[in-house]
Amino acid sequence: MRRLEGRNVAEYGNPLGPTADRPYAKYGSREAVTEAATRTSAAVDGELGPEYRSHPCGTDRPAAA
Repeated sequence: MRRLEGRNVAEYGNPLGPTADRPYAKYGSREAVTEAATRTSAAVDGELGPEYRSHPCGTDRPAAA
């Protein structure tokens, strides 16, 4: 935990990580923040796979369309 908090302090100046204002300042609007948050990442997809995987407890089902 201390390692993660140390990284957050070094990166964001806050042991809890970035505030909600940080991405707004970076992207300029809430809409742009939302769009950025929903983009895929080749690095993450390569590690986790881009397809949906249900959690064993079943509490993370996507909302019905």
